[in-house]
Amino acid sequence: MDTPSLDAASGDTAVVDAGSTSDATTVDTGSVIDSAVADMGTPVVCGSGTHLCGTSCVSDTAVTSCGSSCTACAVPTGGSATCVGGVCGQSCPSGATVCGGACVLLASDASNCGACGNACPSGQSCSASVCGTVCPAGTSLCGTGCVALGGACTSSGSGGCAQSGMLACSAGSVACSATARTSGACSSPVSGVCNAMGNCVCGSGTHVCGSSCVSDTAVTSCGTSCTACPVPTGGSATCSGGACGQSCPSGTSLCGSACVALTTTANCGACGRACTVDQSCSGGTCVSAGDAGTGPCPAGMVYIPAGRFQIGDSETASANAQPPHRVTLSAYCMDLTEVTVAAYRGCTSCTAPTAGTTSGPFDKFLPVVAAWW
Repeated sequence: MDTPSLDAASGDTAVVDAGSTSDATTVDTGSVIDSAVADMGTPVVCGSGTHLCGTSCVSDTAVTSCGSSCTACAVPTGGSATCVGGVCGQSCPSGATVCGGACVLLASDASNCGACGNACPSGQSCSASVCGTVCPAGTSLCGTGCVALGGACTSSGSGGCAQSGMLACSAGSVACSATARTSGACSSPVSGVCNAMGNCVCGSGTHVCGSSCVSDTAVTSCGTSCTACPVPTGGSATCSGGACGQSCPSGTSLCGSACVALTTTANCGACGRACTVDQSCSGGTCVSAGDAGTGPCPAGMVYIPAGRFQIGDSETASANAQPPHRVTLSAYCMDLTEVTVAAYRGCTSCTAPTAGTTSGPFDKFLPVVAAWW
């Protein structure tokens, strides 16, 4: 028999020769593909999502060969094995929990009452995940004793919903059930009503939240929810058809979680439609200087937004141009074209031009000059 060899420098490939070319196995630990030399030396190559077990390629996701294992996943009694992400797991039917390799019902298993390993004392059973006394057939537990309940009795009524004439266990002691009440108000849950079976339930249009019945149409419990509807900033919450909504005052719209007017430069005409720094918002439209007849200006004029600019020149000899400084102007409207001589003459309150205005036949179409104010 030849000695097995491992060459880490050549890709961690081990070759075992048992003395026959039909019993040689090759394992390449530096590759995601396992291969084996079987039978007459023919290599077996496993594809993606499979790995080699013995002389066969098996699935990485099968419970019989999960991950890179060749051992089947453990199956819990009453349940099934799983393989997720290459890791074995265990699954139980709905309502059951894996405890010590078996699927059990924590609500009724006396050996695992409420939690795995929580065994009830001798003579007790598990009900609703709580250990209690086991009563003989025909009797029921009432307080700490087993009594025969359900027999006929005379009842004077104790309030609340009930079916009358039968012995019942009330507050841990035997009592006669109250006079039948299959309608009217009851208090558990609060604001409940009695149904035909003598049970206190929430009536039509209401549902239980905590220990009270609440309205299906209230914004604090809309539909079947027990959570209040969100209130937008500056607006109010609504509940319609069992679904929460939001309402904004007239003249505003809901943008995100707030009611805003769509007349601001941040939300001009639509939520999130922001005007540029040299624009204003007018009538839901961002207005730039040069947009004739738009925004707050009449036709024939352009809107000049408020802004700052520098005036003056430090290099000129004129004293009127010094010192250079920044000036802030509020927004204003300006004529799109120059004022003509004819238009200026039509102004009865304007000062006559000091010079430059002629009286030729076409001069009325020329811009007026030398006008001071």
